[in-house]
Amino acid sequence: MSVNRHLLIVSKALAPYRVRFYSEVAKAMKPKGWKVTLLVAMLGAKDHPWCNLGAGEEGLDIIGLRNPEESLLQKSINRSARLIGINDVEIPNIRLIRELNHLNPEVVWTHEYSPFCLAAAAWASLRDRHCLVSSDLGAHPPPHSCTPLQHSLQKLMSFLYEGVIAQTKEATRRTHPAGAPINFAPHAIDTDEYFPREKDNIADFRFLFAGGIRQEKGIMELIEAGRLLAREEYQFVVRVVGSGPMSSWLSAQNHPWLSI
Repeated sequence: MSVNRHLLIVSKALAPYRVRFYSEVAKAMKPKGWKVTLLVAMLGAKDHPWCNLGAGEEGLDIIGLRNPEESLLQKSINRSARLIGINDVEIPNIRLIRELNHLNPEVVWTHEYSPFCLAAAAWASLRDRHCLVSSDLGAHPPPHSCTPLQHSLQKLMSFLYEGVIAQTKEATRRTHPAGAPINFAPHAIDTDEYFPREKDNIADFRFLFAGGIRQEKGIMELIEAGRLLAREEYQFVVRVVGSGPMSSWLSAQNHPWLSI
């Protein structure tokens, strides 16, 4: 079937598990005549150092608009955001609008409510295009994800969206536009591809932490829990996979049960 419709997914940054999810969406929609493109503010960031992962997989095209630390204005805004204890705030730029006009999608799907993504949703509204939002955030998001002011702005702008993909149970309880359908689609892995191996003799328990190595992800609490277990002489290992601003701190934690 020839491609005659275009779905554009807009996200602040890449994450491996999300690229796999988007690839599966592209795979499912291709036979129905849909082209799927993923548009991200940056392909490589401090917390997401991978680049171009999954591009071309199952027909999914990935477009990165800028390199990390490219924009002086963006760097200034990120520094200010960190001073008040929140994550980087990705701002819209001229190239975002140019790509939207060039790709001219029938449907825009934004992930979360960053200013970058809200600009794409506003474009869809002005062009009378369908717009969806996917989110992990609930009615009371944690402070590191957004400030009360950001949360209020997100609620104010919710009218831009016609449907919601709630990826956590909490996200289903968030305030959404009246009558907007909510599809509960939690994060998951392909159990046919990722399956537990037979236990070995290394330890009775094995714990895996995969994510950004930063304070709000609970890395300090994880290490403290490991210390408590070791003190009680449990046999276990903790394996950490990721990168982030606390990588140096983690590397200095010299424990026989910890591997990075």
